[in-house]
Amino acid sequence: MIRALWLVILMVCLVPVYAQIEELEDRLAGVDLENLTQAEGVEGYQIRLEQYRKHPLNLNRATAEELSELGLLTAMQIESWIRYRARIGMADQWYVLQGVPGWDWQTVQQIRPYVQLIRQVDWKGFLQNNEPGKHTLLIRWSTSSATQLPERTIGDASQQLVRYQYQSAGGIEAGLMMEKDPGESWRRPDFFSGYIRIQVPGRANYWTIGDYTVQMGQGLIAWQGMSVASGTDLTSLKKQGRMIRAYQSVGESRFMRGVGYSGSKQRWVWDAFVSQQAQTAVLHTDRNNEFFFRSVDESGYHRTEAERLRKDGVTEYTAGGRLGVRTNSDRLNLNFIARSWNHSQMKLHEPVYADTIYLRSLINLSADYSVTRGNWHGFGECAVDVYGNRALVFGSMLVLHRSVEAGVQVRWIGRHYQTVSGEVLQQRSGVAAEQGIRLQARWQLTSRVSIDLYGDLYRIPTPHFLTETPSVGAQSGIRLHYQPSKQRSIYLRVVTNDSEEMGAGNWLSPLVHVRQSSIRLHAQWDINTGFQMAVRAEKKRRAVGHEPPETGFLNYAELRYDPIGTRLKADLRLMWVQTDGWGSRIYAYERNVLHQVGFPAFSGSLIRTYLNLTWQWSQNRTVWFRWAVQKNIDNQSLNKDFSPIVQSFSLQFRLELGSGGR
Repeated sequence: MIRALWLVILMVCLVPVYAQIEELEDRLAGVDLENLTQAEGVEGYQIRLEQYRKHPLNLNRATAEELSELGLLTAMQIESWIRYRARIGMADQWYVLQGVPGWDWQTVQQIRPYVQLIRQVDWKGFLQNNEPGKHTLLIRWSTSSATQLPERTIGDASQQLVRYQYQSAGGIEAGLMMEKDPGESWRRPDFFSGYIRIQVPGRANYWTIGDYTVQMGQGLIAWQGMSVASGTDLTSLKKQGRMIRAYQSVGESRFMRGVGYSGSKQRWVWDAFVSQQAQTAVLHTDRNNEFFFRSVDESGYHRTEAERLRKDGVTEYTAGGRLGVRTNSDRLNLNFIARSWNHSQMKLHEPVYADTIYLRSLINLSADYSVTRGNWHGFGECAVDVYGNRALVFGSMLVLHRSVEAGVQVRWIGRHYQTVSGEVLQQRSGVAAEQGIRLQARWQLTSRVSIDLYGDLYRIPTPHFLTETPSVGAQSGIRLHYQPSKQRSIYLRVVTNDSEEMGAGNWLSPLVHVRQSSIRLHAQWDINTGFQMAVRAEKKRRAVGHEPPETGFLNYAELRYDPIGTRLKADLRLMWVQTDGWGSRIYAYERNVLHQVGFPAFSGSLIRTYLNLTWQWSQNRTVWFRWAVQKNIDNQSLNKDFSPIVQSFSLQFRLELGSGGR
């Protein structure tokens, strides 16, 4: 009865929906944690977009790598603008951009908050620029009654963060961050991160000193930025972005610490970097009493004396670079990266233990390309490790009609291929043995209706290190989007995934078939200039072999108060979740204080609500507050006192001094 009541309320609310998506949080509302391999990569992306909002990118001089940093344009749209700019010249008015092939007014409005149309700044303009830089100080404190800490922790259960950033109009950036996880203590500082980034005036040349990330090609040898594993968005089909990027996230392992340089001259581009980074790892000893480690601990927790002993247990030495050439709209890059450790790393070559090797160093070489011919864009990367094992990723995008575009990606990862720090678009995390083909398409039926499709067929040669049996699988999805007006939008998404996994119990058990399916109905409505409402209903089903299937559903309603010109903003969500177990868990993106990203998984039976408040104290001071409450309930009744209430709080303050940038 209650479930039926929720569905009736939901269908009533679905008549009008809010759709003008301008903020990153609105776009992330339709993405799952299962589709994002690193939540901290999303946090860095949020910070980067905010910096572009304060100091917009010069669209008339931006390179393809700089435009790809926005994450809002496909590779085809970027290449179309660069060709158009070279042929027609710089744009002085926004309406001119509608003439770029593959662009429309919606595309222009989407990127407009982060770009500007100005002439290039040279050395003379740089020296005469008296505009002061912008200083930002952000302080965050969070705690939760659900936090479970091990015994004998050295600190309290709160999470704290202090972040300072400086950005000048002349191209100088700097940042410093200190973070404490629950159980850690400020008296014994755990994680510090900082960087300085300097742009040579008038040129796309950069020096980065401190912490930074490296992105190469399609991720076969190195990719430490945000990575989308699946979805219907064509921007996720091809990895693109600046090779060396300042690190601004809270993750404590997936970044470099050293010096990086990016330069270009005429048709040539080059990048080089060196890094020395201490990592957390458990050390073991072999028969010769020599130390080795199996893997790096990426959790970032150093709450007890035992965990602190693992900190800085292994030192990574990394160096690499890229040399590329551009001819019109074509690009070819040669990439190199090498890493060594002060202790050996044990690697298991699946599925036989006898293939175990001990690595003291690892080298990857690769070549990546991109080619554009009219309405067709091709890209790819081939890589090899120091042992001769190979990996290959290639794909293409094609505009079939002004309303139809499609893309394909093919991957072949060798069974024993070893990567230094890779991350590719595949079903398994990281870069692991897999062969597959992925197809995506988008069809804009009318100005109001669009359809997104994708399908992924893959084969994993060794699904488990105890069996030689390969497994095959298929994933597919469809997304129907209807936008009757600028204020209303609704979409329906259906995803299915068929795979093979090891059976429970003895390792001799054969592979079993696993089928998962989910259906989501999501709608948004701009009620007026101050209130927006969003509602969602999602159902998931997971069946393993001949066992009874697990099912689950999630419903929520969200109300946002975000009027123009007022100092107070609010966001309230009420959610009800019921699943049969962890296998039928459902992920849902939650809005949080600025730059804190959350993609929690929900299972069991629970009611959850949260309230976010943002108060702009003054022009330069802003305060965020978040309060979340969760009540686990019995499956039979909403009135039983089955478990305690879980609460969490977050308080954040930001102080801004200096120029506003625009």
